[in-house]
Amino acid sequence: MQRTMHKATLAAALLLAPLAAAAQATATPAPTPGGPRPTAVPSDFNDHEGFTELFDGKTLNGWAGDPAVWSVVDGAMVGQFHGEEGARHAQSYIILQGKEPADFELRMEIKMEGPTADSGIQYRSVHPPAGPPPTPRPGMPPPLVTDPKYNAIGLQYDFNQASGIGTIAESGGGGITARGIIAQEGQVIHAQTGKPMQILGNAGPISEVKAATWRMGEWNQVQLIARGHVLTQILNGRVTAVLFDDDAAKFRDRGIIGLQTSGAGSPKISFRNIWLREIK
Repeated sequence: MQRTMHKATLAAALLLAPLAAAAQATATPAPTPGGPRPTAVPSDFNDHEGFTELFDGKTLNGWAGDPAVWSVVDGAMVGQFHGEEGARHAQSYIILQGKEPADFELRMEIKMEGPTADSGIQYRSVHPPAGPPPTPRPGMPPPLVTDPKYNAIGLQYDFNQASGIGTIAESGGGGITARGIIAQEGQVIHAQTGKPMQILGNAGPISEVKAATWRMGEWNQVQLIARGHVLTQILNGRVTAVLFDDDAAKFRDRGIIGLQTSGAGSPKISFRNIWLREIK
């Protein structure tokens, strides 16, 4: 009897062993070669943990701009010119006060309205030095001059309908020369001292990047990340330009932030949901 029970137990064990092994294999997947692989998730544009709000939606507290140009309209910071079609205006910036961040992430929304509307975000910038107005070119009208306290030169996240949306540009003035457009839509650029800038790669064709990212007359989500010598610009979740700035003659590790209104006639530029996270 005892031998019969032993045989039955052994047979049951042999029958159940493959099932147990299969269950264990299901519960414990085989290790991934090279170790576990983390799973990335999409960034939440409205996750503001660690950020400071820079605009309260009601006042221009903490900012300095020409009151003839800048105001608060329907919860947005608005820069607007009023003129006849083709009328020229000197560009105008509203400047963030009390902060000149070095490494940071900046988030905001921007809306541009009008066929000539032109805007940008100055960062790691300075006010241009005061001086006499530049001499007009032969046969050209005198250049428009912006009050230095409402002006900024340096790196710009550019929103120019003619030359590029989401590009990295550098503006100059007051005797300071600039590099102009540094990275067009989709480009990854390396700038080095005394050498031509190099295209390291492309996120996609210019037309594809622009078509996939920019919505004229609507709100657009903007992200700007400055970490050391690496500058990354993101528009509506799409990387538009990256710069590795190792040009010692031009590199600036910190500076003012300014929002731009520019364009002929009556362009209107609106900003809202402005947040800053300084990276220590």
